[in-house]
Amino acid sequence: MKLFFTNTSTKKIIDTHVMREKRIDVLKGVGMVLVVMGHICTSLPDTVNWINSFHMPFFFIISGYLFKYDSNKSFLSHIKNCFF
Repeated sequence: MKLFFTNTSTKKIIDTHVMREKRIDVLKGVGMVLVVMGHICTSLPDTVNWINSFHMPFFFIISGYLFKYDSNKSFLSHIKNCFF
């Protein structure tokens, strides 16, 4: 199913299966900034420890939210589709 959106006199076709959630993109961007800050702010060990305490679990939570498992496929075929 395709939806048509008009944006300042140009039409864009957006596949509804691929539509992105802006909130998730913003959260991923915040996570990326925190990872970069954790690597740059080495002179502030308390800040680095605070960032390192949650930035990886943060990405795992976002990944789990976005994961869609198809029960009609085996787990192995799902993994193959992700990498091949």
